[in-house]
Amino acid sequence: MTLIDFLRRGIGIPQRKPTVILLYALFASSLWKYASSPIEGSFLSGETKTILAFILFGLIPAAIVKLVFRENWADYGLKIGDLRSAVRWCGVLLPVFVAVAVSTGNNPTFYDVYPLNETLRPQNRPLGATVLPSLFAVHSLFYLGYYFGWEFLLRGFVQQGLIDSQGPVNAVLIQTVLSTMLHYGNPPSEVFGAALGGLLWGFLVLRTGSIFSGMLQHAVLGIAVDALLVYRC
Repeated sequence: MTLIDFLRRGIGIPQRKPTVILLYALFASSLWKYASSPIEGSFLSGETKTILAFILFGLIPAAIVKLVFRENWADYGLKIGDLRSAVRWCGVLLPVFVAVAVSTGNNPTFYDVYPLNETLRPQNRPLGATVLPSLFAVHSLFYLGYYFGWEFLLRGFVQQGLIDSQGPVNAVLIQTVLSTMLHYGNPPSEVFGAALGGLLWGFLVLRTGSIFSGMLQHAVLGIAVDALLVYRC
């Protein structure tokens, strides 16, 4: 196969959509992974990664769906879906994730990873300084945008966008691989947890038709971990 043949197959009509999805996911995830914010900076500059996730993982893929694919956001999980099933799954899983957060909050290996806003980490604050609850509440609002972007890119744009060409099982596995790789460099327990979370939340999108059940669970886990790391130290 020549390079020309390779490119033709990649941009041919049957493969155009999955090619766009995978190329964009590769670009956006790489850019986000290696983006950084100054440790000694303002609170807002510390939210660089949450803001980038909302834009790169949420807004731009949503624009691609509407403007490039000419498809409905609802087909990519942006809808209420099966609300009764979503509530049941949240009722079962949210207590589990709170327990996981408590365990993580006691693990010192996470102090150098979270919160994503490095200005909130105890080691980067003046000795004896505490984070105002109002400031942490604003940080949590940024996190909601972050988790929306994260879930839409992986479980919406990638997974739902690849189902027609790859089938539901492979689509879930592909986004789980990407999600897990984005956690590389973090503590091993989080990397393995990301693999399980990718499979679970991918299944929930198939089950409920929506990304929002997984987004809520993911957000509760992340915000609870941050709260324990910030206020227990």
